[in-house]
Amino acid sequence: MIQDLRELFPSLIESDQPFDLENLQWFTNEQNQIIGIAKEEISERDEKILTTFLQPYSFVETVVTDHEKLWKGILFDNQKPDTDFLDESYRFIHFTLAEAPGDPLAFREAILALYPIEVPIVWESSQEGTIVEHGNIPESEYLAYDQIVDVLMSDFSINIRLFVSPYFHAIEKAGEYYEQVKKDCAISRKYQKSSVSTYHEIAPYLFLDSISETQKQYMVQAILGETVNDEELLHTIDVFLSSSSNTSLAAKKLYMHRNSLQYRVDKFMEKTGIDIKQFDGAIIVYLAILMRWTFD
Repeated sequence: MIQDLRELFPSLIESDQPFDLENLQWFTNEQNQIIGIAKEEISERDEKILTTFLQPYSFVETVVTDHEKLWKGILFDNQKPDTDFLDESYRFIHFTLAEAPGDPLAFREAILALYPIEVPIVWESSQEGTIVEHGNIPESEYLAYDQIVDVLMSDFSINIRLFVSPYFHAIEKAGEYYEQVKKDCAISRKYQKSSVSTYHEIAPYLFLDSISETQKQYMVQAILGETVNDEELLHTIDVFLSSSSNTSLAAKKLYMHRNSLQYRVDKFMEKTGIDIKQFDGAIIVYLAILMRWTFD
């Protein structure tokens, strides 16, 4: 097989240890041989074909626990877990790194140190992986996710983004859910700038991403009307709606008097003819503003 692949990818090499991560893409086969191919030779279609019979090499899996092997089998090989898993809820904390950690083992240990019990870490590449939270993990005993990001960025000087999936309960569908979580993570990177995103926060963008740019522009103009280019007013309405239409809370976030906020809300409703104090009006305006921000 190696020779056949080399005819298609002349740059193909075999190595005991991956190197030149910037220019070469690495895989392993069923015999655990490590294969490197120049990235410039691999099209998107080639990569899809290669990953049907080769595994992307996970550069940080110098240590793989039995628990992690079990989850890799569940997620990638459709293996059936034992009965101990059947009643446990679980969720995925998908992380993306701006660059590969210089000391993978230290990075791994830093993640494990943030949890009260050992959690499986499943890597897909040198810059992407997933922490699997399942079973009984007392949330009061570990840091909030934004704090986790701060700790890791401080210790390793690497920008990191986390996507927190919802909880799942059907373990037999874990692989299917995992693939969807990776797609959701890509949506969060596309539309959100925050270092931590949750499924509930990006759910509206899942709808927006399926709409064509032409449809978006039409809907934004149709709903926002003459306010479409009033950045300050739209920001005010965005904060107001994101605060559950609570005038006092929104005014506090915007550092303005609640009467001034009320004036802007009234001004927006007058200009658009949409009552954003009613649920129907609030939801269409909120989605239109989200679409409007994607144009910048």
